[in-house]
Amino acid sequence: MNSKARRKTVLCFSTILALILCATARAQCPAGGCSISIGTDYFLTVPADTYFNFNGNQVPLMGVPLTPGAYGVPNVTPGGTDTIVQRLGPEPTLSPNGSPATMNTMITALSLESTTPQELAPNDYYNIFATLDQTDSMAGMDTGTLTISLNNNATGGTFTSSLDVYFDLSFTQVSGSPNPIPPEGPFLVQFGNPNPDGPYPWSTTPANGAWLVYGTDDGQTDDQNANIHTGLDVGELDFFPGVEAGSSGCPGESNAAPFSETALLAQHGVCGDPTPEPGSLLLLGTALLGLGILGGRMLLPGASA
Repeated sequence: MNSKARRKTVLCFSTILALILCATARAQCPAGGCSISIGTDYFLTVPADTYFNFNGNQVPLMGVPLTPGAYGVPNVTPGGTDTIVQRLGPEPTLSPNGSPATMNTMITALSLESTTPQELAPNDYYNIFATLDQTDSMAGMDTGTLTISLNNNATGGTFTSSLDVYFDLSFTQVSGSPNPIPPEGPFLVQFGNPNPDGPYPWSTTPANGAWLVYGTDDGQTDDQNANIHTGLDVGELDFFPGVEAGSSGCPGESNAAPFSETALLAQHGVCGDPTPEPGSLLLLGTALLGLGILGGRMLLPGASA
């Protein structure tokens, strides 16, 4: 065989191999398309990217770890999580490089605190806490949507988001003459309104170092609370927001970058919750034993009123 014939053969083989690899990558999706599994995303707030306006002043915020079993919090929750968002059914159907599809979401827990005490009266300083409103009238109203696109290989893609959050503010005085301030709220923040936040990357596989909450794909409570599932149907995919090869910026994780929810007067930046250091795991395990369990920018339009 002469060199020209060999080059043609190699070129032909390479083309066939590329087509086979392409078909294999797409084979994750059956004829009807792929779907995104229901589940839960566990987030850590990024203080440098999070603030709100209160009484005309920009107040930087940081996350406060949620208590397992508290309002809207599963009994076993990653140790540093301060924000929980659930992905709800119906599960959207997507085709590789096809049209985006929408999935319903709900924020079920939020725990933020001012990074420094704020002077709310002359020489009176307070820590400010922001948490979800827990009154019955607000139950089930902290909802939004993800609009998700799937890449050609069905290994991830991009998404945009919008989310309504009803929250309360509480105040703990740390210095000055005694001057208690009663809680205020609910305030409404509408992230991604009028324009959705994003697009941001997502992946079917978690970031290196991410804390994984396993559950069986059976439609039960553990299925909803999981961020990674066993027994997924053919073409059903897990969803890890902010994860993309080569991304950086999220502490304790690689291939992951912060992303922000934005609104008029505020921003909320988040990362996925990483696996804690061994010492933190020991403390968490001790706490759970004691409980008997083991055996972007955030807009607060009403806050400045």
